[in-house]
Amino acid sequence: MPRLNSRFFSSFLIILLATLIPLATFFFIPQNGASPDAHAQAARLAAELDRLLDLRLDETFTIAALPSLRAFAASDPLARAQRATVASNEIQAWVSADSQLREVFMIDRRGTTILTTGKNSNQNWSPRAFAKNALDGKLDVSAPSRDAGEISQYYAAPILDNGGNVAGALVARIAAQELWQPVKTASNGGSLALLVDENGVRLADGGESPRLLTSLAPLSNAQQTRVVNEQTYGAQVTLVPATNLTRAAQQIQAGALDSLNANDFGARKVGAQRLSFKPWTTLVLTQESFAINSAKILLPLIVALASALVAAWMLAR
Repeated sequence: MPRLNSRFFSSFLIILLATLIPLATFFFIPQNGASPDAHAQAARLAAELDRLLDLRLDETFTIAALPSLRAFAASDPLARAQRATVASNEIQAWVSADSQLREVFMIDRRGTTILTTGKNSNQNWSPRAFAKNALDGKLDVSAPSRDAGEISQYYAAPILDNGGNVAGALVARIAAQELWQPVKTASNGGSLALLVDENGVRLADGGESPRLLTSLAPLSNAQQTRVVNEQTYGAQVTLVPATNLTRAAQQIQAGALDSLNANDFGARKVGAQRLSFKPWTTLVLTQESFAINSAKILLPLIVALASALVAAWMLAR
């Protein structure tokens, strides 16, 4: 009997190990297979965000070219009342047709709101870079900005009169979730995707606890003063908080993306890609993490134990 028990346990251990080794190889692997290429992921994300910005800017420019809006913007302030209804219907129809569109408004040459689908008429937007650039005849889009308790982006296009001169600007306020979603989607399979601007501030963060509108490293006093005065991140942002990734922030601000060190982020690999339209950078950090899905491994483990017991008993007989 002792010999039978010894043979049984020896057979059981050998068979169990032979069963568990391939089982472990299958389950103890990095999430979603091999570690993804961080550089390729960052490039794909940048291309997707560039397409998004281009689409929205083209759309804003197209609406800004509507005759009713051009006539309203170019009219004398006293004569605008008779043109307001048609222009207002045009921009309201746009808002009604787009679930991401929060508000559309027009500003005059001084940056003051002259027509809006929202509530804040006569608001002055002259400190904002998107308003300045649009009134200089350029298309522009803002960083996600916190205003009136909501984070939004502002897409701006110039409105031209019949002589080709800038008569005002059209601004579309879009929910920031539209920018955040591609970054969130890219954060899977052990990867974390970020979008940072030229100041090193996180415009989008795909982490489980995102640090939105937080800089990688503390801004200088001059930078803090400038972004607050220009309302770069909205009227409600009076101080940009920071983490302590100083070297990474310096490399991004210098445009030295190839010099980024994964160790600066506590990652295994880091990929980075600058967008085409804005000096914003996508970052993808990958970290090999070995994890087991207990629900998926429980049944195979029970089967392996049962099979080893039966086989060992038969061999020991």
